This record gives sequence, C-alpha cells and structure tokens, in this order.
Amino acid sequence: MTPVFLVAAGLLAVAGGTKLRSESRRERALGVAECALGLACVLVPTPGLAAALAVTYGVFGGYLLYLRRVSPGASCGCFGVDERPVGRVHVALDLVAAAVAGVAAAFPPTGLVRYASEHPATAAPFAAGVGVTIYLAFLAVTLAPAFVRELRA
Repeated sequence: MTPVFLVAAGLLAVAGGTKLRSESRRERALGVAECALGLACVLVPTPGLAAALAVTYGVFGGYLLYLRRVSPGASCGCFGVDERPVGRVHVALDLVAAAVAGVAAAFPPTGLVRYASEHPATAAPFAAGVGVTIYLAFLAVTLAPAFVRELRA
C-alpha cells in the first residue's frame, strides 16, 4: 500500500508544481496547496493527511466525470496543460488514488522520512522507484490520451 499511496501523493505534488507558473493567482494558490499536501503525504503521512488526500482526489475524480459528461473533449488543466481532453485513464487514476488514500487514512503508510531512517540501505532505490512511477502516471494522464487517439486515426 505504501508505494501506491506515495505515488498518488507525489503525483498531486507534481500537478501542483506545474500550476505555480500560471498567471492566475487562483491557480497558483491551488498549486501551492496541492504541492504542500502531496509533499507532506510523501514525507510524513498521517491519517488526517491521508484523509485530506482522499477527499482531494475524490473531488477531482468527480469533477472529471462531470467534465467528461457535460463537455466532452474539454481539458481539466490538472497539470497546467489546457489542450489535452480528460481521458478515462485520468478519471480512473483519480478515483483509484482516492480509494488508496482512503485506505491509508485507516492504515497509515510509511513516509519517505521514516522509511529512510528504518531502511537506509534501500531508501534511495525505493524513492527512485516511486519517482519513476510518478513520472509514468504523469505520462499516462498527459500524453497517453493523444497517443491512443493517433493510433485510432
């Protein structure tokens, strides 16, 4: 459970980080909040932080479902990118992340700080694996929908 939770939290931090360059004050504020929550969950998760992550992803997943229904082809701007439409993979990732974070609220995972202190020999490869998986999830949300559309064309 811990690696999946850390990936979900890290992906939220990445999404927040992409919004920090926005010209919109509201979007930058959301980005700061996403970064703070994501990084806190990655480093030192608590049941309260995990619950907040579950609610955040639940709200985002619900919004994506709504957006796909009322405006097919619209973009959510989750990663500061406005030209990519919301795909099913994106919706699924958000809803799975909400469920994982919900479970983590009841059974708190180990954060990277504690993991590093308890397993110093494997902390770096573990953190690298989580980082690579975060990047792959980012690609699945941002590039995979366009790639699939091109294959179908």
